[in-house]
Amino acid sequence: VVDGGANIRELNRSFGWSLPVEGPKTISGLIVEQLEMIPENCLCLRIAGYPIEVIKIESNMIDQVRIYP
Repeated sequence: VVDGGANIRELNRSFGWSLPVEGPKTISGLIVEQLEMIPENCLCLRIAGYPIEVIKIESNMIDQVRIYP
């Protein structure tokens, strides 16, 4: 489980992942960019081959996500 404001480069470095680093700096920003909207409900999507589940949305922001490496 990752905070929505987590820095993508730090996640890649810490876990050996290859999430895209072009564009948004946070995992929340990456998800919003992919969806082209802020999700209203929890949902699942795949970015760069990684299944990502939005598990908590608070104050119209993605607060927590679960990433399956």
